[in-house]
Amino acid sequence: MINDPQNKEIKNMVMKKFLKVFASCNRALHNLNKDEIRKTIGDLDFVKDNLEEVQFILKDIVFTNEERKNEIIKNQNKM
Repeated sequence: MINDPQNKEIKNMVMKKFLKVFASCNRALHNLNKDEIRKTIGDLDFVKDNLEEVQFILKDIVFTNEERKNEIIKNQNKM
């Protein structure tokens, strides 16, 4: 599903977002240990927003591929 060059770029972008998410989770844990609750909340908001964005991107890839498969099936059925 993530084989063509454009999707590989998307995959790399998603991987970078995951790295940012993990770094923010780590920061949130450190801030929580230091009793810096407001900073922890900010880091967790960043995590939530980025995970929602990753989920949206991945759902878009799946939806696009499903549409392609359906078109191929329709074209094969017409023959």
